[in-house]
Amino acid sequence: MKHAMTTFEHGRKCASPDIEPSIAGAQAAQDRSTRQAAPCRLSDEEVVRRAKEERAAFIAAVLRRFGSALTAKFRLRASAADRSQTASADSNT
Repeated sequence: MKHAMTTFEHGRKCASPDIEPSIAGAQAAQDRSTRQAAPCRLSDEEVVRRAKEERAAFIAAVLRRFGSALTAKFRLRASAADRSQTASADSNT
């Protein structure tokens, strides 16, 4: 898997940790809109509207990642509980 590169002020680069795809997509959309906004002048209302949309997309990506992490954690706990109940039932018989 390819690592993203972070460039620091003094020109050094280092590998960043892998970013979850939905967060990377939100950040890429933010970068695109920033580049698109530079050549033309947008009204204040348009800038605020775009910022709200980008923030909503980023928060949605973070929530999806958090939700999937919780789901995975509870699946692991549930399967561990099932195994322990099975083991205790086997030892009682």
